[in-house]
Amino acid sequence: MATYKKDKGVHVKSYTADPDKTYPSAFEGNLYYNSSDGQFKYIGLGAGAWASGGNMNLSKKYDAGCGTTTAACNFGGRTHPPEYQRDEMEIYNGTTWSEDADLNTRRDNMHSASGTSTDTMASGGFGYPNTHRDAVEQWDGSSWTEIAEFNTDRRSGAFTSPPSGTSTDALSITGNNSAANVEQWNGSAWTELTDVNSQRIDLGRAGTTTAALIMGGESPTANVAIVESWNGSTWTETTDMNSAKRGLGSGGTQTAALGYGRVSPDFSGITESWDGSAWTEIADMATARGQGGSSGVATGGNTDAIASGGGRPATSNLTEEFTFSHAFKKVTTS
Repeated sequence: MATYKKDKGVHVKSYTADPDKTYPSAFEGNLYYNSSDGQFKYIGLGAGAWASGGNMNLSKKYDAGCGTTTAACNFGGRTHPPEYQRDEMEIYNGTTWSEDADLNTRRDNMHSASGTSTDTMASGGFGYPNTHRDAVEQWDGSSWTEIAEFNTDRRSGAFTSPPSGTSTDALSITGNNSAANVEQWNGSAWTELTDVNSQRIDLGRAGTTTAALIMGGESPTANVAIVESWNGSTWTETTDMNSAKRGLGSGGTQTAALGYGRVSPDFSGITESWDGSAWTEIADMATARGQGGSSGVATGGNTDAIASGGGRPATSNLTEEFTFSHAFKKVTTS
């Protein structure tokens, strides 16, 4: 009969106490023996959970956001009541939000901003008096600068970028007025690319300009659970989410993403995790909401996300952080 030693060629290491399981742990998947409790164990996947973060200074909806639980940004949006479009930006350090440089053009319903807290874009949206925008602004960590406009004005679409930010590479996807249109930024101009298969607004997004994922949203006739994957040249429909939703937050990579919250068909904090082949419902947000700021950098995967503001018709200044953990797993025999 084969033994572990014979199969692996090494002894199982023995410890008097369990090793560090803080995510990400170097011990993930490694079998070991705990001599104190006489158990064979390994460190495996635990569960993600939402926790309250610091409140923003301004309550709003239709706002845009980017970053991670320790370095995030939130900008634009609309207060209610009264209905008033905003240009304020706030930066989050993992504990508190601080006001920073304002947008050049106040607006809401911008494309879900992607990038980092020091390199991102504010694109499209609704501006006073509720007109579609083609204006694009770039954030460099200290100020906003207007850059080349979209070829087609739009709002409520999706936006992806590489983990390093959006200075020279970004993807703008669908939105009102743009049908199924997709445009790519190369650092100096926007170029139209292959259209998505299903036109929609208020959708989620993850990934980069060459490996993107779009999820959910509202088609011209209904809320959808449709998911499409982008390989740099074509869009391919893949596994649907478990439920149709509009106004969800999102973030992660093409193979490890999160979609959370919604405003329709009802207000919900529902959260789904994507592993590259299937969607799994996990811990809900404490506050049911949508159409707020959400994480965007691909480095967060499906283990790090932030939701800020949002809500309809009420606005919110609440922040929730999603973090992941490892867990000790005991080896059992039968």
